[in-house]
Amino acid sequence: MVGMVGRELMTPDEAAELFNVTRRTLLGWAREDRIESVKLSRKVVLFTAEAIDDFVKGRSSKVEPAPMNHQGAGRKMTGPTSTKKGGGKKTSGELWKDLRKEVKQWQ
Repeated sequence: MVGMVGRELMTPDEAAELFNVTRRTLLGWAREDRIESVKLSRKVVLFTAEAIDDFVKGRSSKVEPAPMNHQGAGRKMTGPTSTKKGGGKKTSGELWKDLRKEVKQWQ
């Protein structure tokens, strides 16, 4: 390996530990070509430190705080509101009165 002299190779377990993900997740990323890997055989997959750095750089983004608007930042006070309990539903007594009226109209 001409270009690999002096480069450290990491196992999937070691690389996954750096990202705090499972080995399965990391190997899935390698299968999807989201992270560069060195495939020595069908079952042996290794990762270079450079590939890990490139992956991190590609994923990182600069986080800036959202602009602050301090107007109306205080707690809004509302006055007491008068609401009926039960959401304006009729009680059982009122329902019976309505039913009696309806029955009397039939006669």
